Amino acid sequence: MLVIFLNQEEKGASLWMIFQKLEAYFRRSVQRQHLVINPRYFVDARDSEGVPFDLLRQCVMEIAESLPDWGLLIPHKWVVLENLIADWRSSGTKVVSIDKLQSKLSNEFHFQRQEIEDFLIFQHSYSKILYFKDSHLHDNVILDPCWVIDALSSFITDERTRPYSTESNLTEWENLRERGKLSKNLIDDVWRNSDFVHFQAYLLDVLCRLDLITRSKSEDFFYVPSMVTDKCPDQIVHDIFSSTEVGLVSFKISFKNNFLPPAIYNRIVAAFISMFENSLHLKMQLFGNCAIFELSRNRWTTLYKNGHEILVFTYIGDRRGRAADLKAFRSVYSITLDCLRDLLKIYSAFQNPSVRQSDLPFHVLCQGCRKPNCYISEKVFRDLDFYRCPHHGDFLCSVEALEDIFGEKVGVLLVQDYSILFHKIMSVLVNVFGYD
Repeated sequence: MLVIFLNQEEKGASLWMIFQKLEAYFRRSVQRQHLVINPRYFVDARDSEGVPFDLLRQCVMEIAESLPDWGLLIPHKWVVLENLIADWRSSGTKVVSIDKLQSKLSNEFHFQRQEIEDFLIFQHSYSKILYFKDSHLHDNVILDPCWVIDALSSFITDERTRPYSTESNLTEWENLRERGKLSKNLIDDVWRNSDFVHFQAYLLDVLCRLDLITRSKSEDFFYVPSMVTDKCPDQIVHDIFSSTEVGLVSFKISFKNNFLPPAIYNRIVAAFISMFENSLHLKMQLFGNCAIFELSRNRWTTLYKNGHEILVFTYIGDRRGRAADLKAFRSVYSITLDCLRDLLKIYSAFQNPSVRQSDLPFHVLCQGCRKPNCYISEKVFRDLDFYRCPHHGDFLCSVEALEDIFGEKVGVLLVQDYSILFHKIMSVLVNVFGYD
């Protein structure tokens, strides 16, 4: 809901100009289909009787009835569960155990545990509650998802508004603000007198499950990627991009409308940390716009945020330099796309059931030739007659990597294959027609 405050003199042309700008801004956006910009209601705040609540209610109902799940049949017993959870929520209850739910319902309404879990999964899909089937999380349900955000915002907040800073934890606040390292001592200190302390272990597990933070396996702290402010040194960025000249392969995720939601990049980094930061003391470097992981000895991947794009590099690197690593390339590509699909489930939930992959708010491009920052799309790759870069005319750096992403291309020959084909054709002509 967009509320615009204007005085009487501004009501005319200025108001329509604002709506025209909104229309222009969202016109080419895939989010335009979710924006209800008509009808528009003008309310005079001085006239308490003139607020068109009936019209607003009718508008909301029409939108609700147009959604794909309107009219979906659900069990009558779910109404009992929904009312019970609403009562608990209104009384300030934030977390409740499944056992408590079952004991409350089983005697009078004969609910089985599986029926309760089915209801909770359905409610979770609409973001009304938080419930996870993971073995260490499935015994509780969070009735108010905003409560989790409140827990995280007790750390991710403007330092001038923090009531918690003391001389004793000043260093720990600096570690969080600059390097994204949240110590358990700081968590204990901040949550000591809050409602969060009673569910501290469970809350931290939920925050990790959502990839908002991730637990260090080797040290006693959590990583919070969204808090890192250190910028990646220019020399590191230059070295990575120039490494394509020696065959390093990469791909990038390019988001539509020139907009990359910061939360998506931060959560992908958190997922990579949870997979690749371990007790073997493999190296990792974390910056605000870049993350570098050692996957195994001398095998590396780098995530680099550049505007509305995420660039992903994989390579084998040691003191002798860098070389392409197709094995790691396939694994990292698969992990990255899995992370994105998981993050965009909410986005997909609001789409038509026949939504195609191309309707998602990003597309994938793969390294073209060995020139820096040279990428080609699937369509360009499909239209190629030769395995040469359409931008620079050089050979493609890795046809194998391109086919891993876009699928095998049929009917294209490498340039060197043409001489072999030519000699085979001449051999057939000699045998059939006797030409020499």
